[in-house]
Amino acid sequence: MFSSGGVWFHTTEEALREFAAPVLERYPLSGLIREAESWLRGSETATLWLVPLLLWLLPPIPASLAALTVYVAWRLLSPSFVNGVVGAALDRLEQVGLQAALYLVTMSLFAMNGSFAALWSGLAWFVALRWGAVAWITEPLLRRLWPTLYRIPAPDVVLRALIIRAAMKYNVPLPEISRMEAKIRAGMYSRKQ
Repeated sequence: MFSSGGVWFHTTEEALREFAAPVLERYPLSGLIREAESWLRGSETATLWLVPLLLWLLPPIPASLAALTVYVAWRLLSPSFVNGVVGAALDRLEQVGLQAALYLVTMSLFAMNGSFAALWSGLAWFVALRWGAVAWITEPLLRRLWPTLYRIPAPDVVLRALIIRAAMKYNVPLPEISRMEAKIRAGMYSRKQ
């Protein structure tokens, strides 16, 4: 299943409706997908908001290395700690207008202070993150590391966590969740052969 945001979930809408029907009666699948997409884009959002602070505190090269570390760590580890409060904050911080305002103000301050290296580094990070260049560069590494941490692909881990969180919130049992995970794993392995 591909979402409108281009995220590939290794399951089908029918399978989700079969496995999580009680949850989907209370919380629509479109809402779960939107939350999962936002969480998966959290690495870009968190890094975009962190770069100006890092550039203010550190020289451009260490700031860039720290930003890259945060980006990779978030992408790698965030499926393990899906959180509704953090997700809601990321959803708000993901607004392009807010991000543009942050960069306009901080890059102007760098220019006024004569910190042109920080200014150009900040602009480069903004463009690279917004255009997906950082994701494109780090994706091969992450694709090799994810299977060592998760039994199913990261988007499915996030979606499963959101379904389980919604089930707990609405006090709905989900006996079919292990069967869904087994089907995803079986489907993944059959494609590799």
